Amino acid sequence: MTGPLIAETPALMRTTGAAILFTAVTIFAGIIYWIPGSSLRFNSEMSLLLCLLLFSNMVGAITLIPLLVRIFKPRFVTNSHVDDRETIRDQQLGGWQAKSLAKMGA
Repeated sequence: MTGPLIAETPALMRTTGAAILFTAVTIFAGIIYWIPGSSLRFNSEMSLLLCLLLFSNMVGAITLIPLLVRIFKPRFVTNSHVDDRETIRDQQLGGWQAKSLAKMGA
């Protein structure tokens, strides 16, 4: 299962990596103004530490987590996924997936 996992890494970085980067930059932009803008030295120093912590968490989430997944290969990532519309229970109950598949003619 390592082949598909390695092949999907660029797509993972384009989607999840972009979301992580966007979230971190948005929060970082709100906090960075506290560094020069606060008249209290403690608030200024704590905002600097918060920015450093946020940056390190962002870098870890983008680089370290995919690396650990490739090394340890946890079961919840490497097991095959069963789509809800493919389960017999959903087809018997006639859930929304079964109804949409019937409309599509599948």
